[in-house]
Amino acid sequence: MRYQDCVEAVQAAEEADGAYEARLAAANINPATGLASDYLNHFYEAIMLLDLLSSCADCRDDFLAWQPMSYREHFLASRFKGRELAIAAYDSADPSLRGCLDTLAGTMTAVLEATRAAMTADLPPELENVTLNCRHVYRAPFKLPDTEKKYGNLTLTYAAQVHIAVVEIEPDSYNPKILDYAVVDDCGRVVNHTIVRGQVLGSTAHGIGASMMEHLRYDEFGNLLTSTFSDYCPITTLNMPAVKYANLESPSPFTFNGAKGMGEGGGGPLHCLSAAIQDAVEATGIVIDHSHYTPSDLHETITEHRGARVVARDARS
Repeated sequence: MRYQDCVEAVQAAEEADGAYEARLAAANINPATGLASDYLNHFYEAIMLLDLLSSCADCRDDFLAWQPMSYREHFLASRFKGRELAIAAYDSADPSLRGCLDTLAGTMTAVLEATRAAMTADLPPELENVTLNCRHVYRAPFKLPDTEKKYGNLTLTYAAQVHIAVVEIEPDSYNPKILDYAVVDDCGRVVNHTIVRGQVLGSTAHGIGASMMEHLRYDEFGNLLTSTFSDYCPITTLNMPAVKYANLESPSPFTFNGAKGMGEGGGGPLHCLSAAIQDAVEATGIVIDHSHYTPSDLHETITEHRGARVVARDARS
């Protein structure tokens, strides 16, 4: 019996109660082909599980347990309400249409089976690190520096900064105070002057904080003594000195637009303040041999040089 004969027979049997169209709709049968689309949901379920593997722990086991089924097997095993009509329609459908559906189902089965096999395969050791990832690294044609001329180029860009500071040390409290500070930056071709200014001032602030305020102190047992902000003084807008800023532009010949690295002068204040503080105590013959300058550090260095001692006095004497 052809599909059309099957449909006419069912239609004649159910025409009295008007249930024919409702039953076809419930079976999701395409009248033009006689095939029920519900069969493809069996494969969509596996594809959905595969898509959820990264976010669903149980989906892997469910995917591995999934089994392919033929059109007839699917409807015989399902509780689909219109399965009898779907099977009858498939049996009477045009063979070429059934062949198209079977080909589609076979292709999806092959892909899903191959995926499942790859997930459970035990690869030999020599193939464990095989990957489809590809990495490309550009290496600039640099040469070794000339040691006699002390000249060379080992990077695409060099960012230059000049820091100048005027520092005063209060003789009684040993408190160093920055009276004036200026920094000039050259990062090649500037794309955004506001961002460059912010980067330079920010790195300068970190350098000043590291050299004059922020310090991690430990006792002889390795316990951190400056573990709270009552003991550890970070640099903020409240204790940051006014910094004068200027910018020069000398384009790099090695980059597309002449830009260089910028905001990389966080170490500049360490050297600048070291030189300024050394200059401030130069007349005393004191040599500053470290790079942290809190009042207590300077007090210790200066008093040791002068041979001074701190004597504890009884308040009652």
